[in-house]
Amino acid sequence: YGEVKSVELIKSYEVLFTVKTDSMIIDNKTFYNPDYLICKFRGDSAKRVKLYSEIKPGNKIFLTGTFQKGREQRNPGEFDYNAYLSSKGITGLFIAYDTDSISITNAKYDLISSSLFSLRKSIDEIFVNLHDKETSDLLRGLILADRSGIDNETKNAFVNSGVVHVLAVSGLHVGYILIIFIFIFGRFSIFTRSVLTLAGLLLFMLLTGGSPSVIRATLMATLIIIAYLSNRSTNLINSICIAGLVILVGNPNELYNPGFQLSFSAVLSIGLIYPYWQKRIYKLKISRKWVENILLFIGVSLSVQIGTLPFTITYFSKISIISLFTNLIVIPMVGVILGIGFITVIFGLISYSLAIYFAAANSLLSNFMINFIKLFGNLDLSLIHISEPTRPY
Repeated sequence: YGEVKSVELIKSYEVLFTVKTDSMIIDNKTFYNPDYLICKFRGDSAKRVKLYSEIKPGNKIFLTGTFQKGREQRNPGEFDYNAYLSSKGITGLFIAYDTDSISITNAKYDLISSSLFSLRKSIDEIFVNLHDKETSDLLRGLILADRSGIDNETKNAFVNSGVVHVLAVSGLHVGYILIIFIFIFGRFSIFTRSVLTLAGLLLFMLLTGGSPSVIRATLMATLIIIAYLSNRSTNLINSICIAGLVILVGNPNELYNPGFQLSFSAVLSIGLIYPYWQKRIYKLKISRKWVENILLFIGVSLSVQIGTLPFTITYFSKISIISLFTNLIVIPMVGVILGIGFITVIFGLISYSLAIYFAAANSLLSNFMINFIKLFGNLDLSLIHISEPTRPY
């Protein structure tokens, strides 16, 4: 018995939702600990769709099924899924295979959480109905922070070409969202534009599930906007430290999360390493502005690569040697794809007949980008394999 706290977007083979238990009965023994469980329903397609349409955050629910812990580390260096779940406050997994084993005992729901979930579902339906599967899965990852639909071959190509960071909703995406909102609200006064932009960033953060990287980027953008309104200067290092403090106060275990480590090391490297490259490039006094901008962009990319190198080696055991080139092409394309994606969502909520043209353009651009990444990611010389570092056990 328990309460549904959150529901994930539907997967191809299961419906996922998190439950805070009131009680659990195992082998005729009752446990009253308020545990958090990730529940997985793996019935047939029609039953999954039915449950997905009915279940909402805040529902009281009764489930019968199989309880199990996450897979623990069995060999040195192997991923410890149970430890990962524990760091998220999750006790274990609960799996059900038939709708008869799931009963919503109280349909009362949480208004805010349910509204956000309904909006996520509506946006996801627009992606699925207007795009091919490859494009809809990519947009779901870029805008809704759900990468479950992207196959392992594609993910591996992103890793090999050094652009896997674009799949993790982070500061890059928040930066593009910030630009889009500033453009949309450009005709309003500075104060109104800033308030609407902050509201839009907060909505985007909630829609993506509030991952540490999005929270960090949103907090930093908020600090920058507030400083701008109050005519005060900002400091990147101070801003990222404040963002890190807020996240770690909420959950200290995030310090050991690879996403947290990669996100913050990337921004810190921009603040600490990039200024050196910037000064060197400015000293060259390049007459062509576009050449200077390309070199500055390469400087940012190189700074991030250096800063995240220890974590990249630790978690992926490989280094991409073509990432400077691929990022130069992919990052601007991601910005365009995000922009068109948001336009498609806005028109899609009004009329599919208006949105379909933007969706078609985005499908062409997304397919080109993915094929470009696969082409360079599958080259034999695209990366260097590094032996996994020795860990103390």
